[in-house]
Amino acid sequence: MQLEHGKIVITTSRPEVLCIPPQDTSNLSPCNHEEADTRMILHLSHAFHEGFQNILLRTADTYVVVLTIAAVSKLGMQESWVAFGTGKSFRYIPVHEIAASLGPNKCQALPMFHAYTGCDTVSAFYSKWKKSACKTWNVYEAVTMAFMTLSVGNAKFWTMNWEYWNALRFCYEPVLWPNGNRCYGRVDKGGGI
Repeated sequence: MQLEHGKIVITTSRPEVLCIPPQDTSNLSPCNHEEADTRMILHLSHAFHEGFQNILLRTADTYVVVLTIAAVSKLGMQESWVAFGTGKSFRYIPVHEIAASLGPNKCQALPMFHAYTGCDTVSAFYSKWKKSACKTWNVYEAVTMAFMTLSVGNAKFWTMNWEYWNALRFCYEPVLWPNGNRCYGRVDKGGGI
C-alpha cells in the first residue's frame, strides 16, 4: 500500500497495532479497548502527541463524535474532523469548532449528557427530543457540573455533590418520569424511556 508523503495509517487487529509505514507503536500496543469507539479516541490522542495537527476520523456512530469533541477539547487540538454518516447523510464535522463553541466544561460533560439522554439506542427520552434536553442543559449551569462529575471515571452517584444531583433531578426527572411514574430504564416502542 502506497500513501502520500507524510500520511500514516494506524489500525488495530485484536490487541495488535498495525502501522503503514511501519513505526514504533509500543505506546499503543497491546490495545485492550473492546469497543472501536474508544480505540479511535486512543488513536486520536496518539496522533496528536506524535505531532499531527490535522486529524480525520471516519465513523457512522454519534458516540464517536461525542467522544471526539471531549478529546479535542481536553487535548487542546487546533483542528480535528469527523467524516460522519453514510450515503446522502454523509458529512464532515469540524469537531474543533464545536469544542471551541461549547467550552471545556461542556465538552467534558458531553459524554455523560449523551449517555444520560439516551445514547445512540434512543433518539429521545419519553417523547422529548434531545433538542429539549439541550435547551434544558443550557439553562442550568449546575447540570453541567453534575455531568462533569459523572464523566470522571471514578465518580459515583452517592458521592456526588447534592446540589448537582438535585439539578439533574429538577431538570430531567419531570421529563424522564412524568406524573412521578419512575420507569427505571423501560424503553417504549417510540424509542423513549
